[in-house]
Amino acid sequence: MLTYSGDLRKDGASMQKEFLTFWQSDTLTSHQRESFIKTINLLQSKGCKAYPDFVRFADNLMAFKRYKYDDSQYEKYENAITDMVNAGRKTRVNDLSEFLQTMNLFVRRNIVCNNQRTIWKVDKMNFLIMYDNKKLLVKFDDVNLVGYQDRDSLKLYKTSGVLDPIAKTWSGKGGKLGWERVGYPLDSMNVVLDNYALNMTDVGIKADSVVFSNKYYFTQDLMGDLIDKAQNGDHPEKSTYPRFTSYSQDFNVKNIVKDVDYHGGLSVRGRNFIGSGTEERKAEIRITKNDSVSFSAYAQAFVFDPDKIVSDDCEMVLRLAHDSIYHPSVIMRYTIVRRKIEKESEERRSIDRAELRERAEDRAEFDKRAVRGQWMAFVLTLVAFTVAGISAWMHEPTIGVAAIGVTILGIVKALLGSRTKK
Repeated sequence: MLTYSGDLRKDGASMQKEFLTFWQSDTLTSHQRESFIKTINLLQSKGCKAYPDFVRFADNLMAFKRYKYDDSQYEKYENAITDMVNAGRKTRVNDLSEFLQTMNLFVRRNIVCNNQRTIWKVDKMNFLIMYDNKKLLVKFDDVNLVGYQDRDSLKLYKTSGVLDPIAKTWSGKGGKLGWERVGYPLDSMNVVLDNYALNMTDVGIKADSVVFSNKYYFTQDLMGDLIDKAQNGDHPEKSTYPRFTSYSQDFNVKNIVKDVDYHGGLSVRGRNFIGSGTEERKAEIRITKNDSVSFSAYAQAFVFDPDKIVSDDCEMVLRLAHDSIYHPSVIMRYTIVRRKIEKESEERRSIDRAELRERAEDRAEFDKRAVRGQWMAFVLTLVAFTVAGISAWMHEPTIGVAAIGVTILGIVKALLGSRTKK
């Protein structure tokens, strides 16, 4: 009979009773019992402890049986433990403890990787344990894979992949990722992935050759690069992720919003769409009112959101029937619902910034003068009372009165001077 020695913590003690019932049942074959005891002895020889190591090893056996995973799956897992112990100094006790915990979280709670600040989970246990050349891998088919970090998360739908639970890596293929956390439904905006890789110590993904679909602006799918990661913020809906950048920088989109045509490259940053260009070939938006009046703006970046189009620095051309108006650098805001263009020149913005700096400098100088005046008042007061004390000791009150009078005048002057602006 298997027995535990040492101190069992609360969950270990409750599990012991469950395990004894399990052990005394006819669930295990004689070979499985012998193999279990042999592995326990190997773990003990390596320095593993009753808690948490033996407890987790026993709990894993019960979980494999309870959830009716194939016996060959468990045997590969147990063979991996045996080879880790027999590897000698290459395997530390902590390595064995971490592996037992990793497998326990996996078979019990669908957690494929657990770190101090991040967790990765699958929604269903469509897995196959593979063990070859003393390397254990877990293959998944058609699962939803979710990474959590604080209040944010990253979700991959209907993806497949191979997990290395020791190296904490995932080699994935296929699947879909959406922009739900910034307010767009999955079926309205998403990317479909090809091959990708994850470092599961972090919640992030970089993938190339993804296919981007957006029902709001485009009738055709776009190919490009994807970057997404969970962040620590309390408001995931304000995230600048996921990010998509199209390979092509030469799109023509009629009515990208009502009555606005667009030409250039396309990318997405969180909930914002970015029309992108280069210094040599800028992106363009064109608004045509009639045959004789049109407006064009050229910039390296336009930001599109549901309410407006914005550029911090763009060239502007207003074409009239027999004339045109041009400005080389303006801040532009186009309100979509009101169909109104607002602009501010870069020169005007520079003047406003200079005025703000000048006011800040004046305020800082004013504060310095105030502090100097207060210190002067304090020093004069201290001198006055010192002189008054000496005059009293010398029986010359007139000296003390004169000193206090002069001091009062000095304090008034100092305070008035401290409040006079430069």
